[in-house]
Amino acid sequence: MIRHAAALSLLAAAALAAPARAQSPDVEPAMQAAADWRAGNAPAIMAELDALLRIPNDAAVPEDIRANAQHLTGLFEARGFETEILEVGDAPVSVLATRQTPGAERTLMLYAHFDGQSVDRARWVSDPYDPVLMTARRDEGGEPAALETAEDFPDEWRLYARSASDDKAPIVAILAAIDALDAAGIAPSANLKIFLEGEEEKGSPNLDRLLAAHADKLAADVWIFADGPVDPSGDPRIIFGVRGVIGAELTVYGPPGPLHSGHYGNVAPNPAARLTHLVASMRDDEGHILIEDFPFGETPGEAAREAARTAHDDERMARDGGLAEFESAESYGESLMRPALNVLGLRAGPLSGAAPNAIPSEATAFLGVRLVSGQEIPAVQAAIARHVEGQGYQLVTEEPDRAMRAANANLAKLEWEESGYAAARTPLDLAVSERLIDVVQAATGGRAHVVPTLGGSLPISIITEAMDAPAIIIPMVNPDNNQHAPNENLRLGHLWDGIDLYAAIIAEGGEF
Repeated sequence: MIRHAAALSLLAAAALAAPARAQSPDVEPAMQAAADWRAGNAPAIMAELDALLRIPNDAAVPEDIRANAQHLTGLFEARGFETEILEVGDAPVSVLATRQTPGAERTLMLYAHFDGQSVDRARWVSDPYDPVLMTARRDEGGEPAALETAEDFPDEWRLYARSASDDKAPIVAILAAIDALDAAGIAPSANLKIFLEGEEEKGSPNLDRLLAAHADKLAADVWIFADGPVDPSGDPRIIFGVRGVIGAELTVYGPPGPLHSGHYGNVAPNPAARLTHLVASMRDDEGHILIEDFPFGETPGEAAREAARTAHDDERMARDGGLAEFESAESYGESLMRPALNVLGLRAGPLSGAAPNAIPSEATAFLGVRLVSGQEIPAVQAAIARHVEGQGYQLVTEEPDRAMRAANANLAKLEWEESGYAAARTPLDLAVSERLIDVVQAATGGRAHVVPTLGGSLPISIITEAMDAPAIIIPMVNPDNNQHAPNENLRLGHLWDGIDLYAAIIAEGGEF
């Protein structure tokens, strides 16, 4: 289902409603409470995470998702939350947990997901649903440790299991933060809601329907996402936006079948060569899109651009990617602030073995477009279609037959993926944004990177559009966690830091 860009004007109301930026937050009581709780309850926290990880959560298996949902409702009910398993049609279920705070005027929504990517067990060193505790990364000399008998859990220890990082550890961190505040008698300053999605790993295809069906229950002043890893350096970060994404296949057609390259070279139009010229006409060597009348979206303000320039370590990003240089002269962060048209794959002729001396009958480019705020997906699609037609091609909706090819040498087909969603970005100068930056920086010793836009894509625009509320991402897990891949893992130090950080966020929620 195609998603439309969320209107950022709706955030103006949130800016007016949020409390004015006041004195620096005092996060020390909440963080001390979290540290004290961890010191006395680390084995219990680990046991709770271990039990949750043992429940298979393949996003493609609805029974797995429901079993996880039922387990999670019990965990939150034990903390005094009212819970509900949310359903819409035959979609995988999600969970809502709510706890009111007497006298609170604002509502804080925390988001995580509990479904996981499917696993190829043959590629895992251990059973993905039988968590294994190691004294370090496996590939760095780690040795097995007994979770059941361990009393101390050092920062460098790793827990291996599907969803150990993405996203079950953040859920347990939130639970532990709530336990810590309750034990210390520190009441949250906001009403608390926890939304746990059950189909994020499938691309959230039913999230808009779920939000519409349960809009009143899911209302909140701000949504905070506990999904994703911290900065590659290991530093914490606060992320205010994500790029949207849509994908397409662009096929250029030639002769009805392969033709001898000697007899027909320089005679038959070569679809592979023509496709490369067509794709090259869409972007320059620095990745700037050249399509006429392309809707480029919003131009970020100087505050956002300055934050983008300083949010990332350019040298590290180049080194980690094995790059000699960036595609453009811009910084890494600035590059993420503009749309990207990426060529993800090319196909022409045989896919294996030596290429025959034949002109292929067709060639296909797999395109991925990363979107920024203010771009409407239908407008982007229309601009690309106009560009293809402007290059002299007639667009067809199905593979042309021999007669069609004989009548027109310039045939192409543009097919868009059904999934896709728009970008979303919460302005940095909203009162809620400024206060949250203050809280996170106070809780992390000023080490947090303020990131206007993340390079990847998440369906946050669906939530900001439907719920009329800003969304901000505050991740907590290690960047080398192998999410979605074999041997996913969690560095325990990031779990402990996440508990402390979310204790501060929950305690200060009424000020956002």
